[in-house]
Amino acid sequence: MKTRKNIEPVMNQIIDEYSNGIKTIRKYIESAKKQTIKLSDNDDERTLEEVAREKQTAKINQMKADIVSNVKNIITEYINSENDFFTLDGKAITDDVKLLSLPLNAEQVKELQSRYKNNFTMLQAINDYAKKNNLPVYPLQSKESRIDTLNFWNDKCIYPRFNEHTDFQESKYDFLEQATAFKESYIGKFEEVAE
Repeated sequence: MKTRKNIEPVMNQIIDEYSNGIKTIRKYIESAKKQTIKLSDNDDERTLEEVAREKQTAKINQMKADIVSNVKNIITEYINSENDFFTLDGKAITDDVKLLSLPLNAEQVKELQSRYKNNFTMLQAINDYAKKNNLPVYPLQSKESRIDTLNFWNDKCIYPRFNEHTDFQESKYDFLEQATAFKESYIGKFEEVAE
């Protein structure tokens, strides 16, 4: 049976990827500062330092690109899991489907909806029964809404903080604190709500 992936571990995985990347890049920056080329006190020295800085910047940009690629892979894996979840699957039908041929009250339907909230196939059957009998339908958040929210959270909240922590300047904010605060403020947007 395909179950809906919990979003919080996915968000934690993204934060960890960025956080570990920041640590790696910061270590590289610190070691690169110590390796500044200095041959003499002439005009060529400045040019060599500029060349060294360009190489360091290129290396940092490649490291950042690798980290962003890893995050995109995490998001793609989540999108795939959402697509899998929203695929009807005959193997996911349980014997409880037989209950839908009986007259059920709102409380009984609600209990079934709660039991099968992570089984899209069963939930669809239960919600169809509820609609047909004028009973409350379980408010399943669309995959598009969840994916859009995750992408927005990453692109507008987390990635910019990652970027500011991976340059040659020290940031006055702690990435992990910022990212965790953004996660906490966004996690509610992934709760099941009627659309």
